[in-house]
Amino acid sequence: MQLRTLMPAALAVTTTALVGGLASRPAQSPWYPQLRKPPYQPPRQAFPVVWPALYADIALISSETLDKLDDSGNTQQRRAYLTALTINLALNASWSWLFFNRRLLGTSAIAAAALTASSADLTRRAVAVQGTRGVVLARTRSGVRLPPCCPATSGCSIDAEHGMTTPSTPIRLSGLS
Repeated sequence: MQLRTLMPAALAVTTTALVGGLASRPAQSPWYPQLRKPPYQPPRQAFPVVWPALYADIALISSETLDKLDDSGNTQQRRAYLTALTINLALNASWSWLFFNRRLLGTSAIAAAALTASSADLTRRAVAVQGTRGVVLARTRSGVRLPPCCPATSGCSIDAEHGMTTPSTPIRLSGLS
């Protein structure tokens, strides 16, 4: 792994984490705790420990993938991976703003679906270049994201990372039913 690749990837991932983290502050407001969440949601203390490790994996695997593409002279595939990574990080940061800051549950469900597809695509690209080493990215992603669905229409889970609900536990906002 080359420092000239790792540093920009680490900076992009760190920026994504900071931007998403700023939007997640409403999770500490009365609104978020009043949502009914599935029993498998981790305790809130787990998020500051787990998310940096997940973001570090994205930076490391992406850096290695980009280096291998650069070494092989495959600039077109490298450019496509960079585009996919940029889209993934933008979706990652924007989901928190849509859900926590704007409380747009339906829109955040659509963003989560796009993020899930983007994560699968990024993983597919890393595995195609690195083989089993790229699977680490798949493990970090699949351990966090659930298959998306729209809470605005069905009341089900879109993202275990932020504790939305499952079909058996509909979303309930304070004062609304």
